[in-house]
Amino acid sequence: MPETPRDEFERSDFERAYLSQYGRNNGRTLTEQYRMAPAICDLVSKIFYEPHGVRLKTSVDREADSAFARQFLPPLAMPVTWVDTSDEPDHKEIPAPWDETTFSNEAEAEAVMRLLERIAADANLIEALASGKSETPIGVICMYSAQKARIEESFSRRPWDVRFRNMVRIDTVDSYQGKENTIVIVSLVRCNDQRDQGHVRIPNRCNVALSRAKERLFIVGARRMWGNVGKRWPMRQVLDEIEAGGPNVAVVKAGAM
Repeated sequence: MPETPRDEFERSDFERAYLSQYGRNNGRTLTEQYRMAPAICDLVSKIFYEPHGVRLKTSVDREADSAFARQFLPPLAMPVTWVDTSDEPDHKEIPAPWDETTFSNEAEAEAVMRLLERIAADANLIEALASGKSETPIGVICMYSAQKARIEESFSRRPWDVRFRNMVRIDTVDSYQGKENTIVIVSLVRCNDQRDQGHVRIPNRCNVALSRAKERLFIVGARRMWGNVGKRWPMRQVLDEIEAGGPNVAVVKAGAM
């Protein structure tokens, strides 16, 4: 992705290679993509690429998933949805007892479970996803490993059938480079009075998380947190874009799902 001034330790190996002298001489920026539905692509492009003079566009040859050709009820209706946990109990992060540098968020974990329940309840959608090319068409991307562990624990306690269990991948953002899912749920995790974003402030992590989705992208986080960080930060910009409205984006309360 285009260069953003950051500390060296925040760069991926690919980014270091791209920004090397060899990369500058031989690298190319690709502007056409086949994964994301246009609404998701437009959001990713506006936040992460266009500030650097690059416009990402969806190829006219992209094949949309036929499972999403019909109308859905909320929260599945829109390609991009922010799920707001601000009013939920336990909506603030807590550090892991084994490592204070990683965090979990109970309200977000429960919101993820509600989303998965809504998906699982749509028999036609599940049948269509099961008939598709992807073995794991549903992805849950956690910004912190402690949240992955919490969501995996909650997921294991639900009475899902075996087929649905096998359709869901739960992992951290740092393990998701190069992966994709038809439906992606992103848990931002961070929510605190100091508005400390941790590594969710890093653009390339946010870019990876949001650009893995093909047809539906859900961002789970507290609007009170992300609406009050500085406007230069990526997830504030994402929230602002979604709150500005449009035919393909929505904000829903976690408790209303």
